[in-house]
Amino acid sequence: GVEHTTVARRIDALEASLMGETMMVGTPVSGIVRSVNVVEGQHVEKGQPLFMVFQQSPLDPDGGKMAAIVAQRGGTVYGVNATVDSFVQASQVLARIVDTSPAGLYVQASLSASPEAARTVTASQPATVRASFLKDGETLSAAVTSVGLYDATKRTIDVRLRFTEPLSQPD
Repeated sequence: GVEHTTVARRIDALEASLMGETMMVGTPVSGIVRSVNVVEGQHVEKGQPLFMVFQQSPLDPDGGKMAAIVAQRGGTVYGVNATVDSFVQASQVLARIVDTSPAGLYVQASLSASPEAARTVTASQPATVRASFLKDGETLSAAVTSVGLYDATKRTIDVRLRFTEPLSQPD
């Protein structure tokens, strides 16, 4: 019989970041911020009220309506860019929500590789992640989801990896 052997190639990352999918939270109306219901680093659930913006009626100086800005996804709030009684423009970004769930996390890495090794890195390719935040010897299974262009000067290639197994919660 013929024996098939898979040869795994190790390519080390010069730098890598654990990232989460990010959603900008904008306001659909111009107006005055009447309440800010979140703080930096707070976890929010989808549908949770984040901001209230009062939109004054151009036809009636005493009239207007309140617009509730709610989280369109769950995650962690960063970059809160509104304070009570401040004026905001329609479509202005008021905050960012980063999906920090295991399904929303990915690794963005810059790999050190020769041109030959870089040509072997392809989308959908399985990968193993070892990182300082993991317990000694622990690895996570991942898959390459995108591959950037090879930088011949730096001898690097940028890749994005998605985890293919659930991340264990810290003890």
